[in-house]
Amino acid sequence: MKKIILLAILSFVYSQFYAQNKLPKGVEVLGTSIYKSSFFLKDRQGVLWNGQGSLNTNNIRSNKGLLQYKNGQWNTIYNTGIFTDALEIDSTIYFANYSGIYQYANSQFTIDNSVSLATSITSYKQKIVVGTFGGGLYEKSANGYTKIPISIKGITYDSIYSLFADANELWIGTTNGLIKYDGLNFSQYSLPINYSNNRYIVNEQKAVISVVKDGDGKVWVANYNFQDSLDCLFFLENGQFTKARDYYTTQCHGKILLPYNIRRLALDAKENLMISMPWGILHLTKDSIIGKQIADIKGRYSFYKSPAYYSVAYCASKGDRKIYTDNPIHGVVKIDYKTFSNDVLFANGNGALNIIDINDLKTTVTNIGVITPLEASDNPSRNQPYFNSPSIGCASAMYSAAIWMGGIEESSGDLHLAAETYRQIGMDFKPGPIDLVTLTYDSVANSFYNKIWKINRQTIDEFIANRNQPFYVIPKEILEWPAHGKGNFTQNLAPFVDIDNNGIYEPLKGDYPKIKGDQMLWWVFNDLGKHTETAGLPIGVEVHGSCYAYYHKDLPTTDSNYVINQTLFFDYKIINRSKSNYNNLSVGIWNDADLGNYADDYVGCHVTENTGYIYNGDDNDEGRNGFGKNPPHLFCKLLNQKMESFIYYNHNMDPVNGIPNAPYDFYNYMNGKWQNGNDLTLGNNGVGGSVKTKYMYDGSTNPATNQMPCWNEKSVGNSPSDRKFLMSTQMPSFKSDSIFEIEFAYIIDTNPMDDLCNVDMTLPGKIQNWYNQNKFPSKPYYGVGLKNIVNSKNDFLIYPNPTNGLVNIKTDVESKAVIGMQVFDNSGKCIYQMLNTENSGTFNTSFDINAYASGIYLIKIQTTEGALIGKVIKE
Repeated sequence: MKKIILLAILSFVYSQFYAQNKLPKGVEVLGTSIYKSSFFLKDRQGVLWNGQGSLNTNNIRSNKGLLQYKNGQWNTIYNTGIFTDALEIDSTIYFANYSGIYQYANSQFTIDNSVSLATSITSYKQKIVVGTFGGGLYEKSANGYTKIPISIKGITYDSIYSLFADANELWIGTTNGLIKYDGLNFSQYSLPINYSNNRYIVNEQKAVISVVKDGDGKVWVANYNFQDSLDCLFFLENGQFTKARDYYTTQCHGKILLPYNIRRLALDAKENLMISMPWGILHLTKDSIIGKQIADIKGRYSFYKSPAYYSVAYCASKGDRKIYTDNPIHGVVKIDYKTFSNDVLFANGNGALNIIDINDLKTTVTNIGVITPLEASDNPSRNQPYFNSPSIGCASAMYSAAIWMGGIEESSGDLHLAAETYRQIGMDFKPGPIDLVTLTYDSVANSFYNKIWKINRQTIDEFIANRNQPFYVIPKEILEWPAHGKGNFTQNLAPFVDIDNNGIYEPLKGDYPKIKGDQMLWWVFNDLGKHTETAGLPIGVEVHGSCYAYYHKDLPTTDSNYVINQTLFFDYKIINRSKSNYNNLSVGIWNDADLGNYADDYVGCHVTENTGYIYNGDDNDEGRNGFGKNPPHLFCKLLNQKMESFIYYNHNMDPVNGIPNAPYDFYNYMNGKWQNGNDLTLGNNGVGGSVKTKYMYDGSTNPATNQMPCWNEKSVGNSPSDRKFLMSTQMPSFKSDSIFEIEFAYIIDTNPMDDLCNVDMTLPGKIQNWYNQNKFPSKPYYGVGLKNIVNSKNDFLIYPNPTNGLVNIKTDVESKAVIGMQVFDNSGKCIYQMLNTENSGTFNTSFDINAYASGIYLIKIQTTEGALIGKVIKE
């Protein structure tokens, strides 16, 4: 039950916010309350059809008929009827219905009642085929519908949920697995089953509720399983089923975005997989195994607004390939997944989200804290941590982390404090900078800053090398870098390299973002307004935050320097924008460091190395979310400040060492004291001893107490459990307009932690040394240097040139070194692009330019060593 109640409150806060704010970019409300949709179809006339026939959780289909969206309004065509699927051929639409097949042409309906309980309809080898529940498969001919018996090894398959046809095969989802039909023969494929004494659960796992075949040839199937703990998504390849959980786990994204309770599978325009569920629509692309959760519009608040109704989202698999979902608040919503942004999922006050992912340690970062779990929307218990290092396993080493700060106002003696954990009660931080004139926060004025900017060093290096070349297009990451605040906001926001030293960010003149690492995220937030999590008084700080990482592609995992690929760095510049001076400013890094399985962890600290850490209670991190045998441990290391205190607290309401509730609870923890103001004491669990300390479980690393026996959680006999720890630093005086900067790093260490009295600090030491010298190992995938873009006939041959049709490209560059090719028109707009999949020989390709206007076009071939440029003239 860990955090379930707290996260339920969190999701409720989110839901209330979304109900009161405008919809994000790419989302259009089509109106009216329509529930339990089984399909959306946009016909060739631009009319949207909506069938009401979805199954609910009791396996009862909606009997609310057929609707049509035309000229901006919905019309009820039939107010009853169980409509399950639709198909358009030429100018005729066929609707599958439990009472027959409805045919619509020339604004008229005709009904064929010879087929009943129709669940699905498609076209296979130029013939209409219909699946039914209990009646089997039918094929339409001139004489009507004829049954095609499905019998394999004496077993008859008559109950069909779904159909998908390509040029050669018809795939049939039945109550007893997947069937392939090649026009002559049937083959059956049984899904992997987790057997149970409950036959209903077994039957759910056998049933294929939806099936599609993607552009890579994988046949994806979803079963009828509603159990979160069991698998529900699979793909068939080379005659074998693979669990999606296993497939994605190899990429370390399975525990984050794997769906459950699937209602329908579909394909986007590029034949990438779309998955619809009650809590949203997941889009998985070929080049991004993470994909993106798009349509949370419905699921965020249907769970709370109408808990008795199990709402369902569906994607349109035909027509214009947009996403359509019905929801209880807005009715039907249309989503353009090309323009919809993940940033808006946590919009205005809830903070934007982005992912740092260049090396072997990846996590989600928010613009109001440090790290956050990915949300599971309407089911708070499924909030999934995402702090993964794929080379050592796909469990997460962190659940959540945040920054705390507080100080005593010099003139009044009042405590001012801002801190957050899960936002289960409210929020203290808000996105954006502070108005320097009014010293106030305005959510509208700050809406532009409710995002996290992300840029790779490769993008900057290419800009430096190529910006003066003809047709070079400056990337939007550089053009949109938030170097300056608007209006009354500070002119000094995100750092940049000022080529002419005029103080103005001008990319067209050669200025570019100044970043650390090979990839960096940057954001800004403040603590103005009411603090609804801590009830603390605002400090008046503006915080410029960044997260960055390095990548060295040639280091083996066995090399101790590989630690650079398993480290993330954070840098916070805390600016006092208020008119007040503060004494005894404390700044803490709060970590809910759930190392895989959260229930079996210990924590500790190394005082002289300014480091806190979490490790497993034994050598086996059990459970579905665990690392398994020989789990790693995680360091959090301060790089530019001294760790003045280290403390942990329990996830309960104990008034001494439980969850903090009042401002001084947080502040005492940041100063190495218990909530009641008592000092930590050496030994046992830090309570009731005679020797005062600021550091819990410091082993033998605290010079003030190292004469005492080695102190750690194992030595005092603690049972491993859920742990949170806070490591803090202090600043005696924090004057108005002054800046306090704190930099720290998270480091994964796979070496065994055998001696808890002499914890091996080799890897944190490496990170500190590299930080001190500003010499981090780095060798990103694109090589050490970039080859300047050149325009020489010797680099590659373009022929014929000029041309009015096919353009042939011939190079002497090895295919394995070519990333892809782009073609730009004279305005810099990309009109054609392709990713290279060849891995042998030299790179040669062709493309057709016939459809484009006459003029000069730029051809850019991107290689691992840089880019080659050529021109072609379209006559």
